[in-house]
Amino acid sequence: MRSVPLVSSSTAAFVLLAVLVFLVCASVGHHAVVAASVAPNRLRGLYVASFFFVQNILGQAIIALVTAFLTDHVFGGPENLGRSMAIVGGAGAATGCVLLLAGRGLLRRKAAANDAIL
Repeated sequence: MRSVPLVSSSTAAFVLLAVLVFLVCASVGHHAVVAASVAPNRLRGLYVASFFFVQNILGQAIIALVTAFLTDHVFGGPENLGRSMAIVGGAGAATGCVLLLAGRGLLRRKAAANDAIL
């Protein structure tokens, strides 16, 4: 089975997977920093812990269940796992982009308020 869904070439799958891993790993530390910067001082630990808890529940439990459900009940079998992975990954990326764009204004206001305090 190929590493990246819907790619026919092993070389292309490897290159795309390398780019994906680089981009995901490059942003991991920023999540905790943003969560900590928008939280009040007394709640920073709770915010960061809650963020990582929700991220892990989504990534390790719910996403796997949705992928399995699509594979079994929508596409009819494991031979179409790539399609399920592409749909779940694409929907996740699109949702992430929408949430990122929606949260930019709040983050800018919070950063401006923090600069005014310093």
